[in-house]
Amino acid sequence: MSLNAKAHGALIGLFALVLGACSSEDGSGDETPLVVPGNDQPMAGNLATPPADDTPPVDTGMDQPTDVPGNDTPVDDMMGDDATDDTDLPAGAETDPTTPLDQIPDRCKGFDVLGLEYSPGGSVLPNTCAPFHNVLNNPYSIRCIDADPSYDTGWPGDEWCILPPDPELGIQIGVHPESYENPDASVPPGVLGFVLPAGTEVTQNYYASVPNDQAFSFYREVLRMRTGSHHIINTMTGSSQSGWTNSQDTGLGAEGIIGSQRPDSDRPTGTLEVPPENAGHGQTMPAGQNIQYNMHHFNFSEEPMLREIWINIWFKDASEITEQLGGIGIFGNPADLFAIGPGEHAELHYVCDVTGNTRIVTLNGHRHSHTDRFGAWIERANGEVQSVYESFEYQDMPTYQYDSISQNPVADLDARIDGASSGLLEVGPGDEIHFVCDITNRLDTNLRFANQVDTGEMCILFGSRTGSSLCGMNTRREN
Repeated sequence: MSLNAKAHGALIGLFALVLGACSSEDGSGDETPLVVPGNDQPMAGNLATPPADDTPPVDTGMDQPTDVPGNDTPVDDMMGDDATDDTDLPAGAETDPTTPLDQIPDRCKGFDVLGLEYSPGGSVLPNTCAPFHNVLNNPYSIRCIDADPSYDTGWPGDEWCILPPDPELGIQIGVHPESYENPDASVPPGVLGFVLPAGTEVTQNYYASVPNDQAFSFYREVLRMRTGSHHIINTMTGSSQSGWTNSQDTGLGAEGIIGSQRPDSDRPTGTLEVPPENAGHGQTMPAGQNIQYNMHHFNFSEEPMLREIWINIWFKDASEITEQLGGIGIFGNPADLFAIGPGEHAELHYVCDVTGNTRIVTLNGHRHSHTDRFGAWIERANGEVQSVYESFEYQDMPTYQYDSISQNPVADLDARIDGASSGLLEVGPGDEIHFVCDITNRLDTNLRFANQVDTGEMCILFGSRTGSSLCGMNTRREN
């Protein structure tokens, strides 16, 4: 397809804007960690089963705090007079991680959440009778509304607020207003701030420095944000800017931290335990590092939304970091989107030829509202085909982790159920990575490659890896 000069110029500009999103759960570039606009934990699936009550706690790769209830304090010593029994719970409800923590019986309480100031971390779940759940049963991200039932800012999304780590164990950064009553009081004129008006869609950068006077190393990260975001790409920047700006720079080539395509994202993904093959992974945060938060938000509701993000970063001993993660960003040709006319259907199928030895750590597909399916599979050099990723809902795009302990949900194409393969995922010379975007153009104009959810499309396979880099823009169209 040939593009006129104007369209071609727009294509190049948009491609450059999004290329910065070629990132992993960790950072950007082949030799430094990359940040993926993707989530590290599907809400309904990919849940690891915690150890039974009579087995030793799992090794999370973190030092076990000793001054936080729930880590070394016997449960019976923490219950007090407000003990809860099983009489008001339906049978088996205590084994469901979605059961509110204030309703679980005493025998299931790993520690008392009510009144906590910090997320304790460690290997003990808040509800020891239920499996790990990254949002609802996770000692690294205790929700504000569970610690304080009266927590109410007056804005939608309070359920995503999380308590920070103990300052001895980690740090919380993010995007926060100074006041919930008047969030935009200090936002400069002509710049959109924390409040996103109804009917608005915007990609915009926020800048804030990490409040650390000394560098630290880290691996485990937890990200939560209020609803309304299509992606957030977080990178370490040399910029001295602060607060909200009109910049849309995605941080191309910069090292990043955890990003997301949904309100929740975690590293490690889907497990409390750090997989043994990930034990050497980590990064370094320089003292006073400025962070660029590149945020794509949309508000299709009839009420204003508040943009707010919480990121818990947990310290790790620098001597334990032995392996650097790289990013996966395999792009379908943006020009192919321009050829899809109003009402037309197309399956854009791309292939990445593997030339080196690579371990794929995570994968997530990135697309917009016209793509009804994003699928990926590997065709081995011997002809064997392995399905590795399926996603059907653009507003809830999962990231799956491939290792020796994560159990990803099984995909079902007929029922349109998201899923992925489980186990270590390694590729080598002669293998091919395939991915497809099943697109129906619902506009009255041709599609375009653009950073708008409803009026533009993308077809990109993101992820993280160790070993050799993969393809990038060097894909070939299969159909």
